[in-house]
Amino acid sequence: MNLNFLRKFTQKTGIYYRLADFYLRTVVKPKYERIAKINRLKLEEIKSKSKVLLSREQALSIKNSLSNSGGIPIAVDEIDLTNLNLDIIKKESRKTGIQNFEGMALNDAVAVEKWKHFSFFDLAMTISQIAKLYFGKESFSILELGCGAGSMFEYFKVMGASLYIGLDGNPLAFEHSPIISRNSEFFKLVNLQEEINFSRPFDIIYTSEVLEHIREDYTDIFLSTISNHMDKDSLFLGTIALTRMDVHINVHPKVWWLHKFREHGLYQFERSAEMETRIAMSSPYNWNKNTSHIFALKKR
Repeated sequence: MNLNFLRKFTQKTGIYYRLADFYLRTVVKPKYERIAKINRLKLEEIKSKSKVLLSREQALSIKNSLSNSGGIPIAVDEIDLTNLNLDIIKKESRKTGIQNFEGMALNDAVAVEKWKHFSFFDLAMTISQIAKLYFGKESFSILELGCGAGSMFEYFKVMGASLYIGLDGNPLAFEHSPIISRNSEFFKLVNLQEEINFSRPFDIIYTSEVLEHIREDYTDIFLSTISNHMDKDSLFLGTIALTRMDVHINVHPKVWWLHKFREHGLYQFERSAEMETRIAMSSPYNWNKNTSHIFALKKR
């Protein structure tokens, strides 16, 4: 059955999130709990052999040269995190109900369960390997737009990142994520629908499953943020959901996105297909090659 039809049908009949929750608990979670056991051992092995290169002082020196209104305007202390998913199932909606944040989902950035956290291990490893092979060096800098609870940071810091900055607009992640609370200097709570400029390039600009949540009229602003942090040697790696749903408000064919990227000087290059395939083979629990467009781009 066509996935888009199934989503539309189940959402119209008010059962989509109930089915999604059932599928997550009975199929996805057991699969990634098994993977988590393997990835936990892999991580411990990497930790035993690696040297953390991240500089807290350098991260603290990174400042946005543009004004920013900050994260989603919500009263964090009034939201019961334990019942957040139950409320979503009951309402059949993840929308915040806040003007200008129609595509933002509060539960997207609070995936702190261990099996979800470890599902990002393979993706972080792939991105790190791409960076080291492409740049021909053992370290790299990375800017993550839409870092959620910070799962990728935990891996990048032992996989060669010399500088990491994670940006997200969800205050719940900054309130409840133990990763962010322990490493706050590497994370910034911002409005991603406003242009950001740290006045320096990064080797890797990475964003996954974020742009579909950005209002279409703010797309160029988000792409400007990407372009602001790239030079001719930088790589943009990312994914964008291709299925429309309540909080996926900016959904388009891949050719549309490639055109928008070109407007900001980002293009596919001779190794794009190879890198995109590697990323597709490392997908975490919340997306795969059938649900998302995958991009590996350079700036001219």
